[in-house]
Amino acid sequence: MPDFRDGRSAAVFKFWLSLNAGNVPHYKDWDPVKIHKFMRDIFIVQRHMEGGYFYRFAGTGVGEFLGKEVTGLALDAMLQPRDWHRAHASIDDLLSFPCGVLLRNITRTATGRMARVEFLILPLAADHDACDRIVVHMSVLETRGYGAGGPEFGSRIYLEWIDLGAGVPDDVIIAEGEGEPVSEFSPPLR
Repeated sequence: MPDFRDGRSAAVFKFWLSLNAGNVPHYKDWDPVKIHKFMRDIFIVQRHMEGGYFYRFAGTGVGEFLGKEVTGLALDAMLQPRDWHRAHASIDDLLSFPCGVLLRNITRTATGRMARVEFLILPLAADHDACDRIVVHMSVLETRGYGAGGPEFGSRIYLEWIDLGAGVPDDVIIAEGEGEPVSEFSPPLR
């Protein structure tokens, strides 16, 4: 079991596991009614036919955190230019294996509030049995202090690839950091 800091992440992971019978669950098996109490903090990102990714769904908690409704927007619309290439490559890796990721980082909300956030990222299969989307559960672990307004993803302070039976990537693209962290928390999250 991954090293979850939030019981909601663990519950979402257990739900995902209950759908897959040893395989990546089909996106149609992801039933929001069965997991309704967590859907406000979930977003689903899907690969475009022509490349790139878009937000297929974003719960109300995600919209509040980001400061706007992102359903239907390109993933690039919410990422800093330095982050979008790394995000695309990481999602490509996650879907091609397929595997999961548990990521904790320091980020800034739309209102400028500094937050420690845990992201559980898991693949979903499409009709042709290839994975073309990810489901992400976002748990705000702690908020402290303020910075400039506007969402920004900062330092990655913990990353764990989750082997779902097909292995994990050798290169940890998602964990590479460019630039300075948005904020420092004390004590650091481990």
